[in-house]
Amino acid sequence: MLFKVNINKREGYFYFLFEHKSYASKDIAFQLLKYMIEIWDSKIKKEGTNELPIIIPFVIYHGKDNWNIKTTLGEMINGYEELPKDIKKHVPNYEYWYESKI
Repeated sequence: MLFKVNINKREGYFYFLFEHKSYASKDIAFQLLKYMIEIWDSKIKKEGTNELPIIIPFVIYHGKDNWNIKTTLGEMINGYEELPKDIKKHVPNYEYWYESKI
């Protein structure tokens, strides 16, 4: 579900991904990134704009096991945490918001 909202006086979006799998998906940060890119791509193509709205990805998990998945894209990238700060700034990273309902 995608909701248009006002974030800091600008158009933005809350993107809710309802996790219906029976297990916690280890690639959820990557999956969310793909969805965010699709949303941004659609905005660029439909509106002819180069300004992208803020998207806050939010996962609601209701599987049987505890959610023990890392919440940042950087944690999926091998060696990201050991990178020097001046290199890290060139590698995409974000943290998604999640709620676990077990």
